[in-house]
This record gives sequence, structure tokens and C-alpha cells, in this order.
Amino acid sequence: MPPTRRGRGRVLVRGLLVIAAGLLAGAVLAQAVTYVYDTVFAADRARADDDAQDRLDGERPPFTASADPDLSALDADEWTIVLDRTLAPAEQRSLRALDVGSPGYGRQAWRILGPLGARVIGTTPRLDAGTKGITSPRSGPTTRFRLNLFSERTSPLSVTGMRAVDLRCSPSAARFALWHPAQGEAPYPGVLFDLRGPDPTPVITDQGEDQGQRYFDRRRIDLGGNSEPGGLRIAATVGTESCDWAISATYRDSAGTRGEVLIQDEDRPFRAEAPPVAPEQLFVARFAPFALTACHEPGQEKEIFCTVFGRRGA
Repeated sequence: MPPTRRGRGRVLVRGLLVIAAGLLAGAVLAQAVTYVYDTVFAADRARADDDAQDRLDGERPPFTASADPDLSALDADEWTIVLDRTLAPAEQRSLRALDVGSPGYGRQAWRILGPLGARVIGTTPRLDAGTKGITSPRSGPTTRFRLNLFSERTSPLSVTGMRAVDLRCSPSAARFALWHPAQGEAPYPGVLFDLRGPDPTPVITDQGEDQGQRYFDRRRIDLGGNSEPGGLRIAATVGTESCDWAISATYRDSAGTRGEVLIQDEDRPFRAEAPPVAPEQLFVARFAPFALTACHEPGQEKEIFCTVFGRRGA
């Protein structure tokens, strides 16, 4: 007897139930296989990912550096601005129109001379009389800048030492100078490289018990990982000649690897300026009374401030 309509329905339902059960069993089996696979191989995969990340991290430079001019010398008692060319008559008139006795005279002069390619020379930082480190360094022409250090590595590292290298000095080629004389050196929070020494390393000039000590005998600069970018305010002192120089920085990473990085101003050496001995144009911003003396003009060359300029800090 052929199956009734009700019988055929039951057969269809049973078939669908069998198919559904098979699909469910397959899904459960697939999940089980995936779980077992993940459980067995997850640790190996994590180690492989970590190894790949470490290799990528190791291919990055330990750190990079950039330098920004530090114009704080213009706020001190003594400074010099130099330029590799002389001023045109209109530029001289703008400079002469400034009030030498104004508290902001240095910054005002810089607004005229800075865009022309001028550079600022300050004085050697003064150390306190009771400093337990080196004795206060001899005075000399000093160039200041801010050194910024960055690391893209995910693992931490520390800069553990610095020294001046590749020192090359020659007489200043500046043809213009504006000198604002005063009475000696002033404090400077940062470090000092005295490039006149045999092995110049940074010395702490911050006020406090560490003042006068070699910076990396007491401190380090941490980079990479979750550390903020680091940096230093640097003052570099020379003698009677201007000097090109670079910094050799040593570091140690979290794996104990030690290395060395040559730091320059982008792809150029740093420049520590000395004033020219006999510039073609020399202006002296005098005090008591306040006046701007043009030493290069007839009748002014024997004025006392004019005769001592450029022969300081030997």
C-alpha cells in the first residue's frame, strides 16, 4: 500500500532531523578541533609573534635626536650676536633705532638679525662656590641648544653616557657682531660641554648637590617603552675659535645589549661659535650710559669696549 500523506510527512521530518543533527554534530566537532588546536599551538604562536615583534623592534634605530636653538642667552647679562655678512644701511638704521636700555633689548635685536641668519653666543655657566664637583670652568664663548631624544622601540633603553667627538676648530668667519657686555657668567640649568678639555663630557650645571658632577655619573636618560621623550639643555664652550663637533652617546637596552649612536644636528655637526677677533662691523651695546657704539666707524676703534672685544675667553 503506498504511504499516506501523513506517513510521507513523518519520513520528511525524520530526514530533516537527521540532517540537522549531523550539522550540529559537525559544528560541535569543528569547535572542538579549533579549541584543541588553539590550546596546543597558542603558546607557540604567541612566542612566534613575540619573536617577530622583537626582530622588528631591533631593526628600529635605538633613538633619534633633533636640536633646537636656545636663545635664553639673550635674557642674560652678556651675549653676542654674529652674522656672516655686514648689515645694509637700512638694517643698520633699524638696529640703531632700538632702545639699548630696554629690558628686552636682546630679543628686539634678534627679531632684526635672526631672520638674516645670525647666531647667538652666550657665556659659560657659573657654578656655585660650594660645588663639590669640578671647579667653576674658565669663562669662554658658549653656544646653547636643546637636544631632544626620541625612541620608537617598544622595549625600554637608557642613554648611559655622552662625550664630544669629531672636534674641528677654526677662526670665526663672521663679519658682523653685536656685543652686549656685562659682568661675568650667569647660572644655566642644564649641562656644559667644555670643548677646550681633552675628553669633553657633560657636566651638570643645575643648581643643587649634583652641580659640577659628570652628568652620567649621577643620571641617565630613559627612552623607549612607555617613557616620554628625553633631552638636555646643552651649553658648549670654546676658546678663541669656532668649533664643529658631534656627540657620541652610549646606550643599553632591556636585553643588556650595549651600543653607541653618533648625534649631530640632523646631518650636520653642531656648531659652537666664538666671536670674530676683528669683524668688519662691530656694534657694542654699552651701559652707563646706555648707547650703541659702532666700533668700525672712524674715531671709535680705540674705545675701550671696542679694543677688548674678540680677545676674551682664550
